[in-house]
Amino acid sequence: MNLLRKLFGRSHTPATDWRTVRSMLTTAERDHLFHTARDRFSGQGAILDLGTWLGGSTAALAAGLKENNNDRIRSQKVHAFDLFELNSYLKETYPYPELADVPAGASFLHVFQRNLAPWAAQVETHAGDFTKDDQPLGPVELVHVDIMKNWPLTNAVLRKFFRDLIPGVSLVLHQDFVHYNTVWIHLVMYRLRDHFEAGAHVAGSTTVEFKLRSAIPPALLDHVYGFGDFDAAERKATFNWSRSFIKDPFLRFNIDAAEAMTPLHMGDRGAAEVLLNDALSAEADYKAKHPEERRRSELGQVKARLANS
Repeated sequence: MNLLRKLFGRSHTPATDWRTVRSMLTTAERDHLFHTARDRFSGQGAILDLGTWLGGSTAALAAGLKENNNDRIRSQKVHAFDLFELNSYLKETYPYPELADVPAGASFLHVFQRNLAPWAAQVETHAGDFTKDDQPLGPVELVHVDIMKNWPLTNAVLRKFFRDLIPGVSLVLHQDFVHYNTVWIHLVMYRLRDHFEAGAHVAGSTTVEFKLRSAIPPALLDHVYGFGDFDAAERKATFNWSRSFIKDPFLRFNIDAAEAMTPLHMGDRGAAEVLLNDALSAEADYKAKHPEERRRSELGQVKARLANS
């Protein structure tokens, strides 16, 4: 544990630079959030950060908002949502010094508030299980989504926030899009694809940005989605669509990983094995042709999950 703490470094001294606030996001992702809030946010709706964790994403958005050239816009808030409850996985995997005194199952809200103290005027915090609260915030212009970790959370985001997106204006940043496990993001975004402009991938990250083109019919947002809503043909079309706007050819293997993970989530090991083996073979061919490629895709994560299932 001492070695881990040395690796993670830094005490719980409050941050004064948004770039130093704890985050699982890449530098490219945080820079994108900052510049979007500073240079592109028009103030026509709220800024939401769904799944802020220790505040790195919120700090980037708040710092960008604070530097926006429009005085009226600078008075707005970043609405930061999180359960703010330290589960055992996070406690063990991320032994940060500032969380040392927070036991598993307890709130780390005070750590978030300390981290965001320099931008307190730009932040409104929403702690707790937002799936149980449907009180609307009004129009939403920019939403950073890092909370679609399962079907219930995905359905809650659609029901609670997507109905208030502004056609022709609103941006949705899906942080987990290029990730093997969060397959439901692909499925619901494909189902809603006629209402969004095709995603722009933030290079050097797993984030993909979408812009709302037209209002989404309430029936599409109120429906409680699950795997049963998507047949094999639609699932295949979904991941072909997702791969189409990932320009980095190697990161497309992470989309392959998500495609293989989908039947595994559904309990179909055979289908998962077929998809995984095809993707592993394609990855091996790619690396043979590109020996300079040193990255590892998330296909290995699916392989491990398959072995342990």
